[in-house]
Amino acid sequence: MSHPDPVPRPELVALVRQAWAEVLDTDEDAVPLETNFFEAGGNSMLLVLLGDVLGDTAGTPLDPVELFQHSTVRAQAGLLAEVEQGAQPHA
Repeated sequence: MSHPDPVPRPELVALVRQAWAEVLDTDEDAVPLETNFFEAGGNSMLLVLLGDVLGDTAGTPLDPVELFQHSTVRAQAGLLAEVEQGAQPHA
């Protein structure tokens, strides 16, 4: 049974948006919450970099495969929430 992504806390959404803006070299306000990372201009190399940036910022290592499976800002913020809670991320 699939569980919906949890509603991420606003500070986690802001953290992920900031990381996307850094990696995509754009303004944070230009980063959409529901657009796929690759549609927003990302690629596989940038996804790995995003994992490093988020891992450094959040203090938690993130697997690029999990970021690929959670490909929007909102989904990645939910992933961070799950990781913080010690839950196993779901696909």
